[in-house]
Amino acid sequence: MSSQRRLETRRQVLPILQDAGHRAVAVQQPLSSIADDVAKVRGVLDELGTPVVVVGHSFGGVVITQAAHNAANVSALVYVAAFAPDEGETCPDVDPVEARVMAAVQGPSDAARFGFVSGPPAWREHRTHYVVAENDQIIPPDLERFMAERRRPGRSAAIVPRCDRCTIWSAVRGGCSRPASPAAG
Repeated sequence: MSSQRRLETRRQVLPILQDAGHRAVAVQQPLSSIADDVAKVRGVLDELGTPVVVVGHSFGGVVITQAAHNAANVSALVYVAAFAPDEGETCPDVDPVEARVMAAVQGPSDAARFGFVSGPPAWREHRTHYVVAENDQIIPPDLERFMAERRRPGRSAAIVPRCDRCTIWSAVRGGCSRPASPAAG
């Protein structure tokens, strides 16, 4: 998602959350390394102190998986068309061609993130929800479903038909169907 599209999405989504009475914060990750991104997000989580729901999209899923590990104030994680790696997995354990495409569309960032090996996942500790984008052209929907289904029992997943990589953008613009199946998993 381009910087402009990210900004436009935040302009549309954040007011919806704020109008509903939530304190919504969008963390600006440095994208210099996953370790730097994790440190930035963890620092914000620590500053907030109060119970927080952490949302990650795309590689943001890797970041929240690491940043929310052992964070007592995290009440839930939400993965939106995002990577949710288990301990020992690399960032995308996907086809090398897919990895090159992801690198091209991700925007400026460090190349090392594609080989990053995940530590203990926060999704094993916290209530977790996953939104699968059925038409995602970057993370294969089958991989998204796999990551959504392997979480501990009692978690939920929603399959969103007709939604692509930019799930949040599409949803606020009315381009997605409602979730087809909120399934407990």
